[in-house]
Amino acid sequence: MGRRRAQDINLPPRLHRKGETFYYVTSTLPRTIQPRSEAERQALMQTLARYDFPGAPDVRLLQVEVGDATLWLLSGSEIAAHRALAGLGAGEVVEVDLGDTLRSQFGGLALLAIFP
Repeated sequence: MGRRRAQDINLPPRLHRKGETFYYVTSTLPRTIQPRSEAERQALMQTLARYDFPGAPDVRLLQVEVGDATLWLLSGSEIAAHRALAGLGAGEVVEVDLGDTLRSQFGGLALLAIFP
């Protein structure tokens, strides 16, 4: 165990303050310093994992060309999506980044509907 803090004694272990910014110092060697927002994200993921909450969902966003139209398909299984799209006569199917596409194509908000 390290020495006791002389200042900021109310902070949790491994959380440090430099000026107005908070940082998390990892406990593994070599020690790395992460911004607080990243540290909070990791802490949340560790807490959720402790209670058997699944991590990032296994979903893929597919850009599908059907005729002259571009369709967007959110799928948990790329293989099942390709099977379903084969019956529609889909052309090119490309997996795209979900976050980037949501912001650029849908302005950050998209409505989901059930696939027929």
